[in-house]
Amino acid sequence: TLHVLDTNVDQFVGIPYAEPPVGKHRFAKPEPISKPFPNIIDATKPKNSCLSPIQLSPDSPLSEDCLVLNIWTTNTTALKPVMFWIYGGGLAAGSIYQPEYNGSALATNDVVVVSVNYRLGPFGFLYGDREDAPGNVGFYDQLLGMKWVRENIHSFGGDRDQITIFGESSGSESVSAHILSPLSKGLFKRAIMESGANMYNKDRDVVNKTKALSQGKAIAKQLKCNETEDWIQCLRRADARDIIKYWDLFDTYPVFGTEFLPIRTQQAFNEKKFNTDVDLIAGITQNEGSSFIKAVIKDPAHMTLTDFNNGIKAFDLLGYHNINVTKVTDYYLKGVNTSSPAALLQSFSALAGDLPLGCPTYLFAKRFAQTVKESQRVYFYELLYKSEWFAKQNNCSATMGICHMSDIPFVFGLPLLDPHHYSHNDIYYSKVVMKMWSKFATYGNMDSDWPQLLNDEPMGAPKVHEYNGTALATNDVVVVSVNYRLGAFGFLYGDREDAPGNVGFYDQLLALKWVVSENIHSFGGDRDRITIFGQSAGSQSVSAHILSPLSKGLFKRAIMESGSVMVNKNREMVTKPEALSQAKAIAAQLKCNESEDWIQCLRRADAKDILRYWNPLATFPVFGTKFLPISARQAFKAKKFNTDVDLIAGNTRNEGTSLTRGLIKDPDHMTVADFYNGIKSFDALGYHNLNVTKVADDYLKGVNTSSPAALLQSFSAFAGDLGLVCPTYLFAKRFAQTVKESQRVYFYELLYASEWFANYSQCNISTMGICHGMEIAFVFGLPLLYPDVSTPEDIFYANVVMKLWSKFAACG
Repeated sequence: TLHVLDTNVDQFVGIPYAEPPVGKHRFAKPEPISKPFPNIIDATKPKNSCLSPIQLSPDSPLSEDCLVLNIWTTNTTALKPVMFWIYGGGLAAGSIYQPEYNGSALATNDVVVVSVNYRLGPFGFLYGDREDAPGNVGFYDQLLGMKWVRENIHSFGGDRDQITIFGESSGSESVSAHILSPLSKGLFKRAIMESGANMYNKDRDVVNKTKALSQGKAIAKQLKCNETEDWIQCLRRADARDIIKYWDLFDTYPVFGTEFLPIRTQQAFNEKKFNTDVDLIAGITQNEGSSFIKAVIKDPAHMTLTDFNNGIKAFDLLGYHNINVTKVTDYYLKGVNTSSPAALLQSFSALAGDLPLGCPTYLFAKRFAQTVKESQRVYFYELLYKSEWFAKQNNCSATMGICHMSDIPFVFGLPLLDPHHYSHNDIYYSKVVMKMWSKFATYGNMDSDWPQLLNDEPMGAPKVHEYNGTALATNDVVVVSVNYRLGAFGFLYGDREDAPGNVGFYDQLLALKWVVSENIHSFGGDRDRITIFGQSAGSQSVSAHILSPLSKGLFKRAIMESGSVMVNKNREMVTKPEALSQAKAIAAQLKCNESEDWIQCLRRADAKDILRYWNPLATFPVFGTKFLPISARQAFKAKKFNTDVDLIAGNTRNEGTSLTRGLIKDPDHMTVADFYNGIKSFDALGYHNLNVTKVADDYLKGVNTSSPAALLQSFSAFAGDLGLVCPTYLFAKRFAQTVKESQRVYFYELLYASEWFANYSQCNISTMGICHGMEIAFVFGLPLLYPDVSTPEDIFYANVVMKLWSKFAACG
């Protein structure tokens, strides 16, 4: 048992799932274990890695006797989803004992993690065109591993009916092979493909049966097998290392037209002959090809146009047949300075990524999505961020971008296991990715705002646009919604006129002016009766406009739904010096020269690179600026805010429940230590100088601290109060105390939620209560737009809320 991230994780390493594939079993399908082991299996020490010319796991000797698997689980009582990992390595290298595939951190996300060894190179993919050497036996190993899991995983706390297979590189290709294979039908429910798919040349596969057979016989010939004897039996007698010596690492491919892969991928999609009952995530890194250039280009740093053309031709030898060199060159060199080695290298890197990884992965996912249509969920991603530490360990320099394999540390939570070497951003990003992967393994979907591939709307019934203003507009009001810049683009602070910070608020301001000054009357709107309203950060924006002298006279009323910019008593969430240093840190990351204008440097940078280094949790308005000259407390004290406004403000009953899971690693097993650490984590989110002892004493008064459920409830109350409830209530209270009876000020608490909207928003009402955001359904009348999934109570409540809001907008 390991103690990982404050969680006990049971680790079982090297559990055999097949008979040793040696002797007569070399090149043959794996055999299930025929009889019980006489002794207890020692699952505390690594066993063998599968034989390969490359040793990737120093703690595990190489051997043909290698068909074992690892398991990580947090408990064996309640059944949890299973994540079945298939490692990469070109089908010629790799091991479950590689340190980067440590599943312990991922297992703390309430999943059981399994990783499987499978035969590699000639031992896994030599094709003999016969029953006892059918080819693709590495895939058969994975298949038998899956069958073992279905039969046994309940003993380790895993749900056999909730298996997600996932892999990277050739592991991702393996996942695609199981999606295609009739032999894998029904063995898994979901799949994640990270950078790879068995979908290459349109006209023919990388290797056909004839070529694969000749490759196998060529090795037999090299080993002096007599032509009159059985060449497979001769190879079975040969020394394994002699076989490896004559096997081309770069020539390890699956063979189609076989029992495991009876038809080509394109044909399988055309005829709908694949496993269609699977949800899928697929994706790539931004610069897949940069890691492979040296395999085909001798001197990348001094690359020439001739090198570029020869590089394309070299791909033909690697199995990517019939490439039209002229067309490919024209496409990838369009607009490129061909006298610049760096420019040629960048273009060739794009080609080297697209050809073997980017295009196959995307096209596989696209054809899958086109075929299964809405019966399954299909998502696609591109990784735009990397860990500098992991990149350095894998020879991925800054000039190479987001290399192949850059996803591995985040999927396996390596930054949490080794925080000394990884950055805070790495840790945050890893938590996000692990939650996404484990959530998909549990529910089969991503977050509601993640669009499906080929369908810009989330899966589910119904497909919801939360901010659809049509129903609200039937209440005799004109509804306007506005886009504004976000994150770094909306709130990066440069301490200068052309980068003043808060420009997202300036966007809202300009839209208000557009509405007020000259346009809304054309749409039937009264410019003198404008109510601004928003929820969460939108509610904070409303409070900012109430405070800002620049927004004076542009609106008559305001509605703040769960949020305001009134947080710390003693200081703002971010000071001007802090905001400036955050911005300059991004410029430093992007190698902006200290002697140049750093803002201009950031303006020239790729927007995605800026996003990569911006911490989304550190997006705050900056006070002491033109838009917000003084803090909220100072403004109320000096009566320097827009006092001529009527106001509704409010919150939901359980604002904090949606925030808790982002701060507490294992809410279902929460401890007092987690409670204290959770309070401390708010400091990093901008809630400074919290007196942890006083807060804990207040929220734990009378609470059974040995009960995880009671601790979670108290922490949720604290998280909601600190982040949303207190700021909203105190803003409204100070506003009302200052304007007195000159304006109308109301406050509400939402005590009811629509169950279908809650489910759509991943809010379990029975355990999480009336979550943050639950008023949205009623404010926008969604139950009236989606009556088939709404209750009569939902519809009634939406009618009431819309009338309240629209009456306030009309009459104050």
